[in-house]
Amino acid sequence: MTAVSVSDSASSGAAPWPSPIRAWYVVAVLAFAYAFAILDRIAIGILVIPIQTDLGLTDTQMGLLQGAAFGVSYSLFAIPLGYFVDRYSRRTLLAAGIFTWSVATIMCAYARDFMSFFIARVFVGIGEASVSPGAASLIADHFPPERRGRAFSVFMLGSTLGIGMAYLLGAVALHLSGFVAGLGWSLLAGMKNWEIVFILIGVPGMLLTALFLATVREPARREKVSAATGSTVSLKQTLVRNRFAYLAVISGAALIMITVYAQLAWLPTYFIRRYGWSASEVSIAFGVGFLPIGILSSLSAGWMLNWLRKRGRQDAPLLAIAIQAVVVMTCGTLMCVSPSAPLAYFGFILVTVPGTWSYVAALAGLNEITPNELRGRVTGLFTLVTGLVSLGGGAFAVGFLSDNFFPGPNGVGLGLLVVNLVATVIAAAIVLLTAKEYRATVGRSIWLGQA
Repeated sequence: MTAVSVSDSASSGAAPWPSPIRAWYVVAVLAFAYAFAILDRIAIGILVIPIQTDLGLTDTQMGLLQGAAFGVSYSLFAIPLGYFVDRYSRRTLLAAGIFTWSVATIMCAYARDFMSFFIARVFVGIGEASVSPGAASLIADHFPPERRGRAFSVFMLGSTLGIGMAYLLGAVALHLSGFVAGLGWSLLAGMKNWEIVFILIGVPGMLLTALFLATVREPARREKVSAATGSTVSLKQTLVRNRFAYLAVISGAALIMITVYAQLAWLPTYFIRRYGWSASEVSIAFGVGFLPIGILSSLSAGWMLNWLRKRGRQDAPLLAIAIQAVVVMTCGTLMCVSPSAPLAYFGFILVTVPGTWSYVAALAGLNEITPNELRGRVTGLFTLVTGLVSLGGGAFAVGFLSDNFFPGPNGVGLGLLVVNLVATVIAAAIVLLTAKEYRATVGRSIWLGQA
């Protein structure tokens, strides 16, 4: 394998930006890959009850499967994969990641106890750890800074599609899996419906691997400190010098994403237990409601970031994080303690409107304050924190609170409420207190002036 070093790449000033058609095609393929990553990651949330029934698992164990099993491996591999992104082919890494998480998702169907399920989920996390560092670096080398907000927004449409498909999956799973089981394929003989669902959502990713390798090219690397100054750049020195800016973006977004992942993991179960909805009703309502609002959320994030940036707001990413914190703090409370299902559903819709803003803001902000040589590792650091704190902590905390502090049908809702309030208050305080330092960091990022 050949490293993509500074000397191997075209210089930042000489290499033209890829054509808009090529650039947007890459974003589309990455969004499609991200959709399957999210689908494979959170479909388990729709299947909690049948999995618990068949395997005899507790809420805490399901929280570990949805959170820590995936989140810890997702986190631990983020930095080494980010190192790979900075030095080798991002195209190859992402193809390997897609293949790994797809096979691991299929293996979830063959889990027969908590430990085997846990191991399969670990490998889903390892594969998906490649997504954020690889995709963020590729997109940054396809678009100039003033156009990246919209590009990252379209990439985030993959998240919206993946979540929407996961919600709608519950509505069609019984029919589709029943139909597949009726075909009489020996590999599926005697399998439960939820097991067949994992196979159905894992197979398309294996096909996507071939498409990715056949059609996506490795772009020239640009916006390097070495090109601007002739000197090398140190990850440690960069992080230390700009520590408050990185603290603001990484910790602020990660705290908000705790609430997002906790909601994805437990909100269907909350509506089933608290309001007596069936799994099919939850899936249809959430899928139909989430898809249009989620698309609006993804597109509006990039539009807002670009609009603010053109008007001189260098702290636009932090503003996006703070706004989402306020919405989750207020509307999320309505969602979690509402006496009626329609009112709780309305709260869910309101929370979904800025649902992707923090993630889009983090990717745009980190790429703005980080030179090309370090983007993979810095995005890997972000992935590490979100994996441990957001993915690993959110789902587990709600399950733990439900089992130990809030017994009864509303236990999940009260657990979500506590997680939402604690996370959003801390996130809002961090980004507001560090906004000045973030603006100063953007102002001294010399590579932003490169063509």
